[in-house]
Amino acid sequence: MKSLKPVLFILLFLSNLHTPRTPDADEGRHYGHARTAGCLAGDERAKEKELSFQSLSKKASRFYDMTATFPKGSAPEFEVEKVELNGEPVDEFIVENAGIFNGNHRVHGIEDFAVSFEGDWRLAKEYEVKVTGKSGQGEAVEVAVAGTSPKEESMAASVGFQQPTIEDPYHHANFSIPEAAVVSATVTKVMVDGEEHRNYRVFQSGYRETDKGREQVREEDYKLRIKPGLAAQILVACNWTNSSDHTVEVFLQTEEGEKSFKATGKAPGKGGYWNADWPYFISLTLHETVGMIRQGEPVIATIGVFADTITDPAKELRVVAYDPTHPEAGEDGYIVAPCQVISATTWNDKEVMALKDVDGETGEPIHRYDPTTTIELVFAADVL
Repeated sequence: MKSLKPVLFILLFLSNLHTPRTPDADEGRHYGHARTAGCLAGDERAKEKELSFQSLSKKASRFYDMTATFPKGSAPEFEVEKVELNGEPVDEFIVENAGIFNGNHRVHGIEDFAVSFEGDWRLAKEYEVKVTGKSGQGEAVEVAVAGTSPKEESMAASVGFQQPTIEDPYHHANFSIPEAAVVSATVTKVMVDGEEHRNYRVFQSGYRETDKGREQVREEDYKLRIKPGLAAQILVACNWTNSSDHTVEVFLQTEEGEKSFKATGKAPGKGGYWNADWPYFISLTLHETVGMIRQGEPVIATIGVFADTITDPAKELRVVAYDPTHPEAGEDGYIVAPCQVISATTWNDKEVMALKDVDGETGEPIHRYDPTTTIELVFAADVL
Protein backbone atom coordinates (compact mmCIF):
# COMPACT_ATOMS: atom_id res chain seq x y z
CA MET A 1 0.00 0.00 0.00
CA LYS A 2 1.35 3.41 -0.97
CA SER A 3 1.98 5.64 2.03
CA LEU A 4 0.32 9.04 2.19
CA LYS A 5 2.52 12.08 1.86
CA PRO A 6 2.27 14.41 4.88
CA VAL A 7 0.28 17.45 3.85
CA LEU A 8 -1.28 19.86 6.33
CA PHE A 9 -0.90 20.55 10.01
CA ILE A 10 -2.58 23.09 12.27
CA LEU A 11 -0.30 24.91 14.68
CA LEU A 12 -2.28 25.51 17.85
CA PHE A 13 -1.26 28.69 19.65
CA LEU A 14 -2.89 29.23 23.04
CA SER A 15 -2.82 32.41 25.08
CA ASN A 16 -3.40 32.37 28.84
CA LEU A 17 -4.67 35.92 29.25
CA HIS A 18 -5.61 36.87 32.83
CA THR A 19 -6.23 33.36 34.12
CA PRO A 20 -6.34 32.77 37.88
CA ARG A 21 -3.61 30.80 39.57
CA THR A 22 -4.50 27.34 40.81
CA PRO A 23 -2.28 24.61 42.29
CA ASP A 24 -2.87 22.28 39.34
CA ALA A 25 -2.06 24.96 36.80
CA ASP A 26 1.03 26.16 38.62
CA GLU A 27 2.54 22.81 39.53
CA GLY A 28 1.80 21.18 36.19
CA ARG A 29 0.10 18.10 37.62
CA HIS A 30 -2.45 17.75 34.84
CA TYR A 31 -1.93 18.66 31.21
CA GLY A 32 -4.52 16.51 29.47
CA HIS A 33 -4.17 17.93 25.97
CA ALA A 34 -2.24 20.44 23.90
CA ARG A 35 -0.98 23.39 25.94
CA THR A 36 1.69 25.83 24.91
CA ALA A 37 4.65 26.37 27.19
CA GLY A 38 8.43 26.52 27.07
CA CYS A 39 11.08 24.56 28.91
CA LEU A 40 14.77 23.83 28.64
CA ALA A 41 15.60 20.22 28.04
CA GLY A 42 17.27 18.52 30.97
CA ASP A 43 20.67 18.46 29.24
CA GLU A 44 20.42 21.96 27.76
CA ARG A 45 22.71 24.52 29.31
CA ALA A 46 20.95 27.59 30.63
CA LYS A 47 22.06 31.02 29.45
CA GLU A 48 23.83 33.53 31.67
CA LYS A 49 21.70 36.41 32.84
CA GLU A 50 21.87 39.28 30.39
CA LEU A 51 20.60 42.80 29.81
CA SER A 52 20.15 43.50 26.10
CA PHE A 53 19.43 46.73 24.23
CA GLN A 54 17.60 47.10 20.91
CA SER A 55 15.65 49.56 18.81
CA LEU A 56 12.17 50.31 20.08
CA SER A 57 9.78 47.59 18.98
CA LYS A 58 6.48 46.09 20.04
CA LYS A 59 5.15 42.69 21.09
CA ALA A 60 2.14 41.57 23.08
CA SER A 61 0.74 45.07 22.40
CA ARG A 62 3.50 46.72 24.45
CA PHE A 63 6.56 48.75 23.49
CA TYR A 64 10.00 47.57 24.55
CA ASP A 65 13.66 48.37 23.85
CA MET A 66 15.34 46.52 26.73
CA THR A 67 15.17 42.88 27.80
CA ALA A 68 16.44 41.32 31.04
CA THR A 69 17.00 37.58 30.59
CA PHE A 70 17.49 35.18 33.50
CA PRO A 71 18.56 31.52 33.17
CA LYS A 72 16.74 28.49 34.49
CA GLY A 73 17.37 28.22 38.24
CA SER A 74 17.60 31.98 38.84
CA ALA A 75 14.31 32.08 40.74
CA PRO A 76 11.46 29.84 41.93
CA GLU A 77 7.93 30.12 40.58
CA PHE A 78 6.70 33.64 41.31
CA GLU A 79 4.51 36.44 40.06
CA VAL A 80 6.35 39.58 38.95
CA GLU A 81 4.91 42.57 40.78
CA LYS A 82 7.48 45.27 40.08
CA VAL A 83 10.27 46.07 37.63
CA GLU A 84 12.76 48.86 38.33
CA LEU A 85 15.30 50.48 36.01
CA ASN A 86 18.08 52.26 37.90
CA GLY A 87 15.77 52.49 40.89
CA GLU A 88 12.80 53.91 38.99
CA PRO A 89 9.64 51.79 38.52
CA VAL A 90 8.71 50.67 35.01
CA ASP A 91 5.06 51.28 34.13
CA GLU A 92 4.51 48.36 31.71
CA PHE A 93 6.47 45.19 31.10
CA ILE A 94 6.23 41.81 29.38
CA VAL A 95 7.03 38.46 31.02
CA GLU A 96 8.01 35.47 28.88
CA ASN A 97 8.92 31.93 29.90
CA ALA A 98 11.28 30.45 27.28
CA GLY A 99 9.77 32.78 24.70
CA ILE A 100 6.13 32.17 25.67
CA PHE A 101 4.21 35.31 26.71
CA ASN A 102 2.46 35.11 30.10
CA GLY A 103 -0.34 37.62 30.60
CA ASN A 104 -0.35 37.06 34.37
CA HIS A 105 3.31 38.16 34.74
CA ARG A 106 4.03 34.70 36.16
CA VAL A 107 7.48 33.11 36.08
CA HIS A 108 7.26 29.32 36.00
CA GLY A 109 10.62 28.72 37.67
CA ILE A 110 11.52 25.74 35.45
CA GLU A 111 12.98 27.51 32.41
CA ASP A 112 14.69 30.67 31.22
CA PHE A 113 12.53 33.75 31.64
CA ALA A 114 12.74 37.29 30.31
CA VAL A 115 11.25 40.65 31.21
CA SER A 116 11.01 43.24 28.42
CA PHE A 117 10.05 46.90 28.76
CA GLU A 118 10.57 50.38 27.36
CA GLY A 119 13.63 51.97 28.97
CA ASP A 120 14.38 54.72 26.41
CA TRP A 121 18.08 53.94 26.88
CA ARG A 122 20.98 56.21 25.91
CA LEU A 123 24.38 55.35 24.45
CA ALA A 124 27.28 54.31 26.72
CA LYS A 125 25.29 54.33 29.95
CA GLU A 126 25.16 51.79 32.79
CA TYR A 127 21.79 50.30 33.69
CA GLU A 128 20.52 47.94 36.39
CA VAL A 129 17.21 46.11 36.22
CA LYS A 130 15.60 44.74 39.38
CA VAL A 131 12.64 42.35 39.18
CA THR A 132 10.64 41.61 42.35
CA GLY A 133 7.53 39.66 43.27
CA LYS A 134 6.12 36.89 45.46
CA SER A 135 6.11 33.12 45.17
CA GLY A 136 3.00 30.99 45.48
CA GLN A 137 3.86 30.57 49.17
CA GLY A 138 3.99 34.34 49.68
CA GLU A 139 7.78 34.57 49.92
CA ALA A 140 9.55 37.60 48.44
CA VAL A 141 11.59 36.99 45.28
CA GLU A 142 14.16 39.37 43.78
CA VAL A 143 16.51 39.03 40.80
CA ALA A 144 18.68 41.69 39.17
CA VAL A 145 20.96 42.16 36.18
CA ALA A 146 23.18 45.04 35.05
CA GLY A 147 24.70 46.05 31.73
CA THR A 148 26.13 48.90 29.68
CA SER A 149 24.38 50.15 26.55
CA PRO A 150 26.27 50.30 23.20
CA LYS A 151 28.86 53.06 22.81
CA GLU A 152 27.68 54.07 19.34
CA GLU A 153 24.77 53.53 17.00
CA SER A 154 25.15 50.55 14.71
CA MET A 155 24.85 50.84 10.92
CA ALA A 156 24.60 47.08 10.42
CA ALA A 157 21.37 45.15 9.95
CA SER A 158 20.57 42.17 12.16
CA VAL A 159 18.13 39.27 12.11
CA GLY A 160 16.41 37.35 14.89
CA PHE A 161 13.93 34.52 14.90
CA GLN A 162 10.67 34.10 16.73
CA GLN A 163 8.06 31.47 17.41
CA PRO A 164 4.42 32.19 16.56
CA THR A 165 3.01 35.06 18.59
CA ILE A 166 -0.50 36.41 19.17
CA GLU A 167 0.04 39.12 16.56
CA ASP A 168 1.97 36.94 14.08
CA PRO A 169 0.96 33.29 14.55
CA TYR A 170 3.63 31.69 12.39
CA HIS A 171 7.39 31.14 12.59
CA HIS A 172 9.14 34.24 11.31
CA ALA A 173 12.35 36.23 11.10
CA ASN A 174 12.68 39.81 12.33
CA PHE A 175 15.08 41.76 10.12
CA SER A 176 16.14 45.07 11.68
CA ILE A 177 17.73 48.12 10.07
CA PRO A 178 18.96 50.58 12.74
CA GLU A 179 17.70 54.15 12.67
CA ALA A 180 21.11 55.52 11.70
CA ALA A 181 21.12 53.45 8.49
CA VAL A 182 17.53 54.08 7.34
CA VAL A 183 17.03 56.12 4.15
CA SER A 184 13.89 57.03 2.19
CA ALA A 185 13.11 53.90 0.21
CA THR A 186 10.60 51.24 -0.75
CA VAL A 187 11.15 47.57 0.06
CA THR A 188 11.02 45.78 -3.29
CA LYS A 189 12.16 42.26 -2.45
CA VAL A 190 13.01 40.04 0.51
CA MET A 191 15.19 36.95 0.12
CA VAL A 192 15.51 34.18 2.71
CA ASP A 193 18.38 31.79 2.06
CA GLY A 194 18.50 32.86 -1.57
CA GLU A 195 14.79 32.41 -2.25
CA GLU A 196 12.37 35.29 -2.71
CA HIS A 197 9.53 35.51 -0.17
CA ARG A 198 6.26 37.30 -0.79
CA ASN A 199 4.95 37.13 2.78
CA TYR A 200 6.52 40.02 4.65
CA ARG A 201 5.48 43.20 6.47
CA VAL A 202 7.30 46.51 6.91
CA PHE A 203 7.32 48.43 10.20
CA GLN A 204 9.12 51.44 11.63
CA SER A 205 9.49 52.16 15.31
CA GLY A 206 11.28 54.53 17.63
CA TYR A 207 10.68 57.87 19.29
CA ARG A 208 9.22 61.05 17.84
CA GLU A 209 9.09 64.55 19.28
CA THR A 210 5.51 65.87 19.40
CA ASP A 211 3.63 68.72 21.07
CA LYS A 212 3.13 66.34 23.99
CA GLY A 213 6.83 65.56 24.25
CA ARG A 214 8.83 62.47 23.29
CA GLU A 215 6.45 59.65 22.32
CA GLN A 216 6.99 56.08 21.19
CA VAL A 217 5.90 55.12 17.68
CA ARG A 218 5.38 51.86 15.82
CA GLU A 219 3.90 52.13 12.35
CA GLU A 220 3.24 49.63 9.57
CA ASP A 221 3.48 50.88 5.99
CA TYR A 222 1.25 48.86 3.69
CA LYS A 223 3.01 50.36 0.66
CA LEU A 224 6.29 48.92 2.02
CA ARG A 225 8.01 52.31 2.39
CA ILE A 226 10.54 53.42 5.02
CA LYS A 227 11.90 56.88 5.82
CA PRO A 228 14.60 58.37 8.08
CA GLY A 229 13.96 59.13 11.73
CA LEU A 230 12.87 55.66 12.87
CA ALA A 231 14.39 52.18 12.85
CA ALA A 232 12.93 49.74 10.32
CA GLN A 233 11.82 46.15 10.84
CA ILE A 234 10.88 43.69 8.13
CA LEU A 235 8.95 40.69 9.44
CA VAL A 236 9.14 37.76 7.02
CA ALA A 237 7.75 34.23 7.25
CA CYS A 238 10.56 31.73 7.89
CA ASN A 239 10.06 28.08 8.80
CA TRP A 240 13.18 27.92 10.93
CA THR A 241 14.07 24.72 12.73
CA ASN A 242 16.01 24.27 15.95
CA SER A 243 19.48 25.90 15.71
CA SER A 244 19.18 26.39 11.94
CA ASP A 245 21.15 29.17 10.20
CA HIS A 246 19.42 31.59 7.86
CA THR A 247 20.45 34.57 5.75
CA VAL A 248 17.95 37.33 5.03
CA GLU A 249 18.54 40.03 2.41
CA VAL A 250 16.25 43.03 1.97
CA PHE A 251 16.31 45.07 -1.26
CA LEU A 252 15.35 48.75 -1.29
CA GLN A 253 14.61 51.16 -4.11
CA THR A 254 15.93 54.63 -3.26
CA GLU A 255 16.15 57.85 -5.25
CA GLU A 256 19.77 56.99 -6.02
CA GLY A 257 19.03 53.43 -7.10
CA GLU A 258 18.87 49.96 -5.55
CA LYS A 259 20.32 49.30 -2.09
CA SER A 260 20.32 46.15 0.00
CA PHE A 261 20.97 45.01 3.56
CA LYS A 262 21.96 41.46 4.48
CA ALA A 263 22.27 39.63 7.80
CA THR A 264 22.78 36.04 8.94
CA GLY A 265 21.60 34.58 12.23
CA LYS A 266 21.15 31.32 14.11
CA ALA A 267 17.67 30.28 15.21
CA PRO A 268 16.96 29.28 18.84
CA GLY A 269 17.68 25.73 19.92
CA LYS A 270 14.03 24.97 20.66
CA GLY A 271 10.57 25.84 19.39
CA GLY A 272 11.33 25.56 15.68
CA TYR A 273 8.96 24.55 12.87
CA TRP A 274 7.25 21.28 13.78
CA ASN A 275 8.17 19.03 10.83
CA ALA A 276 9.78 20.10 7.57
CA ASP A 277 8.14 17.12 5.81
CA TRP A 278 4.74 18.78 6.28
CA PRO A 279 4.78 21.64 3.75
CA TYR A 280 1.52 23.42 4.65
CA PHE A 281 0.17 24.74 7.92
CA ILE A 282 -2.58 26.94 9.36
CA SER A 283 -2.24 28.73 12.71
CA LEU A 284 -5.11 28.98 15.17
CA THR A 285 -4.95 31.34 18.16
CA LEU A 286 -7.21 30.58 21.14
CA HIS A 287 -7.72 33.16 23.89
CA GLU A 288 -8.98 32.68 27.44
CA THR A 289 -10.31 36.08 28.52
CA VAL A 290 -12.82 35.43 31.32
CA GLY A 291 -10.52 33.91 33.94
CA MET A 292 -11.42 30.23 33.57
CA ILE A 293 -9.04 27.29 33.55
CA ARG A 294 -9.69 25.29 30.37
CA GLN A 295 -8.65 21.64 30.47
CA GLY A 296 -9.67 19.20 27.76
CA GLU A 297 -11.91 21.89 26.29
CA PRO A 298 -13.51 20.82 22.99
CA VAL A 299 -12.73 23.28 20.21
CA ILE A 300 -14.61 23.24 16.90
CA ALA A 301 -12.89 25.02 14.01
CA THR A 302 -13.60 25.49 10.32
CA ILE A 303 -10.65 26.10 7.99
CA GLY A 304 -10.31 26.65 4.26
CA VAL A 305 -7.40 25.41 2.14
CA PHE A 306 -6.56 25.30 -1.56
CA ALA A 307 -8.20 22.18 -2.94
CA ASP A 308 -5.00 20.86 -4.53
CA THR A 309 -3.14 20.78 -1.20
CA ILE A 310 -5.16 18.00 0.44
CA THR A 311 -7.04 14.90 -0.74
CA ASP A 312 -8.10 13.06 2.44
CA PRO A 313 -8.32 15.43 5.46
CA ALA A 314 -8.99 12.62 7.93
CA LYS A 315 -5.59 11.09 7.10
CA GLU A 316 -3.58 14.12 6.04
CA LEU A 317 -4.28 16.62 8.82
CA ARG A 318 -2.73 16.98 12.29
CA VAL A 319 -3.23 19.42 15.17
CA VAL A 320 -0.01 20.20 17.06
CA ALA A 321 1.08 22.51 19.87
CA TYR A 322 4.48 23.33 21.30
CA ASP A 323 4.63 22.13 24.92
CA PRO A 324 7.92 20.58 26.10
CA THR A 325 6.46 20.03 29.61
CA HIS A 326 3.70 17.72 28.37
CA PRO A 327 4.39 14.04 29.22
CA GLU A 328 3.48 13.00 25.67
CA ALA A 329 5.63 15.64 23.94
CA GLY A 330 8.30 14.47 21.55
CA GLU A 331 11.98 15.35 21.77
CA ASP A 332 11.26 18.48 19.74
CA GLY A 333 8.78 19.70 22.38
CA TYR A 334 5.68 19.28 20.24
CA ILE A 335 2.58 17.25 21.02
CA VAL A 336 0.05 16.00 18.49
CA ALA A 337 -3.42 16.69 19.91
CA PRO A 338 -6.35 14.31 19.39
CA CYS A 339 -8.63 15.59 16.64
CA GLN A 340 -11.51 14.44 14.46
CA VAL A 341 -12.60 15.72 11.06
CA ILE A 342 -16.36 16.33 11.11
CA SER A 343 -16.83 17.25 7.46
CA ALA A 344 -14.93 18.28 4.33
CA THR A 345 -16.40 19.98 1.27
CA THR A 346 -14.63 20.97 -1.93
CA TRP A 347 -15.88 24.04 -3.81
CA ASN A 348 -14.98 23.94 -7.50
CA ASP A 349 -17.90 25.19 -9.58
CA LYS A 350 -16.65 25.41 -13.17
CA GLU A 351 -19.03 28.25 -14.03
CA VAL A 352 -17.86 30.32 -11.07
CA MET A 353 -14.20 29.59 -11.82
CA ALA A 354 -14.74 30.74 -15.41
CA LEU A 355 -16.13 34.15 -14.42
CA LYS A 356 -14.03 37.06 -15.68
CA ASP A 357 -13.64 40.29 -13.75
CA VAL A 358 -11.54 43.39 -14.39
CA ASP A 359 -10.54 46.46 -12.43
CA GLY A 360 -12.84 49.35 -13.31
CA GLU A 361 -9.99 51.88 -13.39
CA THR A 362 -7.02 49.99 -14.83
CA GLY A 363 -8.74 47.29 -16.85
CA GLU A 364 -6.42 44.71 -15.31
CA PRO A 365 -7.93 41.24 -14.73
CA ILE A 366 -8.88 40.40 -11.13
CA HIS A 367 -8.39 36.86 -9.85
CA ARG A 368 -11.17 36.20 -7.34
CA TYR A 369 -11.76 32.46 -7.05
CA ASP A 370 -9.75 29.29 -6.48
CA PRO A 371 -10.92 25.71 -5.89
CA THR A 372 -11.18 25.45 -2.10
CA THR A 373 -11.76 22.71 0.46
CA THR A 374 -13.42 23.68 3.75
CA ILE A 375 -12.79 21.38 6.70
CA GLU A 376 -14.68 21.31 10.00
CA LEU A 377 -12.84 19.57 12.81
CA VAL A 378 -12.89 19.22 16.58
CA PHE A 379 -9.99 18.81 19.01
CA ALA A 380 -9.34 19.12 22.74
CA ALA A 381 -7.11 21.84 24.21
CA ASP A 382 -5.98 23.27 27.54
CA VAL A 383 -5.58 26.99 28.20
CA LEU A 384 -4.06 27.31 31.63
